[in-house]
Amino acid sequence: MKKHSPYACALLALGIPATALATDKEIEVFAASQYTYCDAKMLSGMWKESVWESKSMIGRKIGWGDQQTLNSALRKARGEARTHPKRSCDFWEAGLNYQDAEVLAGVWKLSIDESKAFVQEKILAGDELLVRQILAENGRKPGR
Repeated sequence: MKKHSPYACALLALGIPATALATDKEIEVFAASQYTYCDAKMLSGMWKESVWESKSMIGRKIGWGDQQTLNSALRKARGEARTHPKRSCDFWEAGLNYQDAEVLAGVWKLSIDESKAFVQEKILAGDELLVRQILAENGRKPGR
C-alpha cells in the first residue's frame, strides 16, 4: 500500500486516482537528489503539472534509473523558461537571501543586484549547484 502525504489524501478524497499521486518515497528520493526546487518548477511548467507532481516525477525517474531522460527534459525546460519567465526561479525562490547575495557579489565582483540577476542566469544554465558550492566555500549555508 502506498503511503501518501496529507495533501495526497485530500486529493484522494476528491476522487483523484491513487496512481496519479506522488508517494512520500518519490518525494524523499527527490529531496535526497541533486535536483532542486527550481528544477522541479521549470519541469512543472513544461509538463503542465504542479511543482509537487514534478518533484514526484523526478523521484520516480531517479528510481527507474532514468536520469538521462530527466536531464534531457530539464535542458528543454530551462530553454523554455528563458522565454516563459514565470517558469523560472528567481533569486529568492532558489532559497537564497541577502547575505548570500553579498557574498556572491564579492566573489564575482558585481553589485548585489547584478549578483542576484547572475544567479538567475546560473539557474537557467543548470549551474544552481555551482552557486551553492561557491557559497559553501565562502562559509555560507545558502538561505541562512
